[in-house]
Amino acid sequence: MTATIEPYQFVTLKRISKQLINTYKTVSDDQTIAAIQMMTLDKMDQLFPVMNDAIKHFSLQLMDKKMTFKQLEFALAEIKQIVMPFTQPSDQAIQGLFKKVKKLSLPDWEKLDLSEATYIGWQDSATQRKFLITEIEGTLRGVSGVQSSKGIKNMCAICQQTEYVSLFLAKTKTAGDGTYTKKGNYICVDSMSCNQQIEQKVALNHFFEMTKGK
Repeated sequence: MTATIEPYQFVTLKRISKQLINTYKTVSDDQTIAAIQMMTLDKMDQLFPVMNDAIKHFSLQLMDKKMTFKQLEFALAEIKQIVMPFTQPSDQAIQGLFKKVKKLSLPDWEKLDLSEATYIGWQDSATQRKFLITEIEGTLRGVSGVQSSKGIKNMCAICQQTEYVSLFLAKTKTAGDGTYTKKGNYICVDSMSCNQQIEQKVALNHFFEMTKGK
């Protein structure tokens, strides 16, 4: 199969599909079920402006009120085969994004599901700094800052959902004279959980643009 969908599309599809199957199992009113089915289809239309055959087939499966979570698991496994995973960059490429950082720690790639990652974030326990990387228009981008591991319930600047977040404070260059300022954004403490909440990349890209500065 040709990979055609992005990780954020897959994780959103997985989430709304599970919500619909849960509705089948817990709701008996046909009108309520039909309304939630329509909401799910509308969400899929927004998520996939152009649906390929695999997504169309999946949507038909999903409308079967007899579908079980086990059947959904198999159907999602098929869809996951057409996800374009986050491209793992080389160690040298990551180091190039953070040239001033000596002994840069690297992500534990073996623990990451790149098919469900729109960006990668990891904490360096030695320096207490957090590093984030993503790809914007084909170019690898990176930002770093200080972030507390203790979170509060608030909206994340990246996924735009209310989750456990803490202040990510980054030093950014703001002018041609080399002066710096600090910019803060509340983002999810757990980056992989954050990835599970991303429904579009606009806020993510904006975060990287604003955090990097001019």
